[in-house]
Amino acid sequence: MTISFVCAECGKKLRAPDNLAGKRIKCPACQAPASIPTPEPETEPEQDDFLSSDWLNSDAAEDPESRDERRAARARAAREREAEGADEAEDELDGLASRMVTRPRKKKSTTLKQTDSPAKKPADDNAETFHYHWVFLLALIPLTLTTVWPQESMEIRIQRLVAQQPGIEAQAEEATSLDEFVALFPGGRLPGALFPRDTLGHWGIGIFAAASYLGLLFLMFPGSGKRTRRLFFTGLFTGTVGIFMLLFFQILAAMPRGLWIGGRGLGVLIFLVLKLIGYSYRCASDPDIGFWGSFFGFTIGVGLCEELCKALPIWYYLTNAKKTGWRGACLVGLASGIGFGVSEGIMYSGDMYNGIHGAQIYLVRFLSCVSLHAMWSGSVALLMYKNQDFLDVEGFGGILAGIFYYLGAAMILHGLYDTLLKHDLGYVALLIGFGSYFWLFKLVADSRGT
Repeated sequence: MTISFVCAECGKKLRAPDNLAGKRIKCPACQAPASIPTPEPETEPEQDDFLSSDWLNSDAAEDPESRDERRAARARAAREREAEGADEAEDELDGLASRMVTRPRKKKSTTLKQTDSPAKKPADDNAETFHYHWVFLLALIPLTLTTVWPQESMEIRIQRLVAQQPGIEAQAEEATSLDEFVALFPGGRLPGALFPRDTLGHWGIGIFAAASYLGLLFLMFPGSGKRTRRLFFTGLFTGTVGIFMLLFFQILAAMPRGLWIGGRGLGVLIFLVLKLIGYSYRCASDPDIGFWGSFFGFTIGVGLCEELCKALPIWYYLTNAKKTGWRGACLVGLASGIGFGVSEGIMYSGDMYNGIHGAQIYLVRFLSCVSLHAMWSGSVALLMYKNQDFLDVEGFGGILAGIFYYLGAAMILHGLYDTLLKHDLGYVALLIGFGSYFWLFKLVADSRGT
């Protein structure tokens, strides 16, 4: 049973259960205190007068006029019940509305729940991915085959060929150059040689190798086609100017040992460095020098000079390009090494391979050696991009520190590789080649993670 009452403050009709009779509550609408009245006890059963047994037994039951009064009374009672039900519904709605107003709603937390797995970073649609890097590893296959199945030495081969050609022994002894000796054989080449001595076929191999490696760079870095011009001129620079610089360093190796400049100053310091490079080249080329002397010569002489020539386009790119990134630096570094390696292969082919060696040596020179040069200069480029503190240094000491910081690893790998080949340690040299690949791959992985 419920008790209906009215708030004395705001006049709102309220309802409360009978067990709260006599207590004070707050009005849900105005929050004013309100007393719940106590209902008066009922002495008669709750029924309409017109249903009482006395009335039914009275004579009025038979009176038509009384029947009309009964119907009117029932109609009034029905209307009162409907009105009372409407009031109860209204009170319930008001109570619900007041509870919604007076009770603050709990706000949903906007904090993201932590999950066991970290949130994925949004993908960069313009990011270039390092694809097909394993091709540099495949390019070492010719070097691997040559190491596993080595060819006979040049001295033994000449002796065998002379013995197979009766009548040329005397002419072979009188030959004063390799060109004169090869000219004694039919076609101006030794049996089994890929090209005759006087040919430009090696230029065709070099151009094909350069174009193939340029296409490889486009596959490795999708979207790098827009850098075609930069990559082309980078390779052209190291293939021409870089080679001439290397020849200049080799000329320094022939500098008279007794020549000396006394005094102090930057000029004297540069002269001493050049003398050291010249001495290093002599150590590298002298067959009587031991392993560590050769390693010093190939590292400080050959390794330093060649890696320095290949690093110049990288330095220019990082200091002059409006927008640089590790991908662009790596591309320029790889292109620089490719240009240098192809140009060196053309130079060696014209001097030592044409008319003498078969196809295997060309594969080693234009695939494996070009790949090694690209990997060494690519690693230098990534180191230069990662730490550019030495790019704008002034003073001889700062420049020297930057050179050894950027080129140190490549110089050591380069020098150690050449030293091992000089001392007939081909298997170890092959391991250095694979190590060069993994060194580059590590730097790429570190750059991609930044």
